[in-house]
Amino acid sequence: MIKILRTSCPACLNKSNHEFVKKDYKRKEVKDALSGMQHGKCCYCERRISNLGSAERAVEHYIPKSAFKDRNENIQWHLANKWENLLYACGSCTSSKGSQLPFNSTTGEREIIDPCYEEIDPEDHIDFLIDDNLIFFVERDESSLGRSTIEKLKLVERSDLFGEFRRIKLIIDKQIAELVNASMNDNITSVTSNTNELSRATSAHHPFAAFRRKYIAKRLRELNDQRPRFKAVYGKSFDRIEIDIHKGYETET
Repeated sequence: MIKILRTSCPACLNKSNHEFVKKDYKRKEVKDALSGMQHGKCCYCERRISNLGSAERAVEHYIPKSAFKDRNENIQWHLANKWENLLYACGSCTSSKGSQLPFNSTTGEREIIDPCYEEIDPEDHIDFLIDDNLIFFVERDESSLGRSTIEKLKLVERSDLFGEFRRIKLIIDKQIAELVNASMNDNITSVTSNTNELSRATSAHHPFAAFRRKYIAKRLRELNDQRPRFKAVYGKSFDRIEIDIHKGYETET
């Protein structure tokens, strides 16, 4: 899960409270706006859903519709269908989340990450355990919000995601090997090309950007520790990854 920048409200939702109706969130204008805002990906798992059938994707109410019922059990659609409450999600994530409240009913603490909430970066709360044979969702730095989000969305049960992660891992391993080979041979052109390719892979436009960022960072840290002649400098935002190659070093054995 990565941070999503909320875009401007679609015109069809920019109206008086009494004009809101149930079907508002199903409008094509709303779905298109959400899909564009999320780069065609699920807001939670980052699976590419833009080309899937309607059964595999749905407009997600971050706070469920049932939470907005009045005394007569009628849903107050001006609240449920408020633009800030809408996201786009895959069928697996919407099924797992269901009608769960994203806040603890007793303490009011947030228990499911809203990737559009300005004060929270999902990558500060959800991490990945990655080794040769295992990839696993874990909370970062003992984050209770990360842990509860993983549990409530049942991310650890998503075998489809782990298959994709393993595929991406193999691709990144190949790219890193090519980068190392290019740096060892002082092939600046290839280093630049490989570095740019790695940087592009971390863009929010790509599915599973959070996993890509975590794994590339892991590999670059390992290379920095293992190879004295290899120095990788990268920013947390991953807007770019810069590789510095030092001259005048001894040949590495």
